Amino acid sequence: MAEQMGSQEVEPGYHAAWAAEGVLTILYGVQKAMSVKSDKVLSVLQKARFMTFFGEFKLDPTTNLNVAHSVVVIQWQDGNRVVVWPPDVAEGELVYPALTWDQKASGQRCK
Repeated sequence: MAEQMGSQEVEPGYHAAWAAEGVLTILYGVQKAMSVKSDKVLSVLQKARFMTFFGEFKLDPTTNLNVAHSVVVIQWQDGNRVVVWPPDVAEGELVYPALTWDQKASGQRCK
């Protein structure tokens, strides 16, 4: 859904959705902890495992990083968007080293 930003209509990017996921995750923790105290919310989230619109949520007990979510990596190859990671959904292999900006500007494409 497009939003008005000044006189320009823009589509919100994935950053807006990722921010919304963060808010919903904190809300989940607050509701389950019945508290807004960060240590209580963190304790709830460390035990939680649930699905978000970006994938699974599960915190590593040591780092408190989400270890259940896997990022999909794409690369533009020959004018097409190709998933190159993770291997179980990859549509092609990573082309490395990638082209320099000058090569791209001259019209060269990854093969």
